[in-house]
Amino acid sequence: MRSSAPAAAGTVGPVSTPSETSPRPLVAAAVVLGLVVFGAMACAATFDVARGADAAFVAWVSRGPDSLETLAEIVMTLGTVTGLTLVWLPASILRFQRPRPVVAVVAATLIARWAARFAKDLFESPRPTRSAQLVVRQAVDGFGFPSAHAAVAAAAATAWAWHARPRERAVVLAIAGVVGALRWYVGVHYVVDVVGGLAIGVAAGTIAMMLSRVRVGSRG
Repeated sequence: MRSSAPAAAGTVGPVSTPSETSPRPLVAAAVVLGLVVFGAMACAATFDVARGADAAFVAWVSRGPDSLETLAEIVMTLGTVTGLTLVWLPASILRFQRPRPVVAVVAATLIARWAARFAKDLFESPRPTRSAQLVVRQAVDGFGFPSAHAAVAAAAATAWAWHARPRERAVVLAIAGVVGALRWYVGVHYVVDVVGGLAIGVAAGTIAMMLSRVRVGSRG
């Protein structure tokens, strides 16, 4: 006769991750919020809303300590495909040791990178104009809005955060914020560019997380 007693305390079983238990309204809200903020920043970039104040702020940040340049260059790679290959991918494999979170992180960065590039060509918003006040520390070309570095970093961090615990979420999301802020430090993006990029990243990371939860096929 089989015992109906509950399993012992040490029994190993499937453990649900935060992404699997997150309320659907919260997930939907993250996507909607990201898209709404992106839309607001796109309007600001298109119609030059508060561009003077934006430029003044970026110029002020760009005059930060020169000693941070090398560290900034290293940290900003977290917003690139190189950062995905060398940091986000191996780190997510070691951290989660399960395919779904890893797939979500990779998919999120690729979605965000494509979306940012598409938006750049669509809005054709210029980067900050060189001036005596602005220190440009990085040679770049192309359009400014949105920041692809911010988008990629935020996408990877958001996808990671959905599968992590609260304290860990705060750390990875803060990393994305630092990547975005460093784009001001090197003088190549306006505030709206970075905020718009972060917003794309949040939406992309959440969408990638949802796609990673889709079960393909059925059990026999």
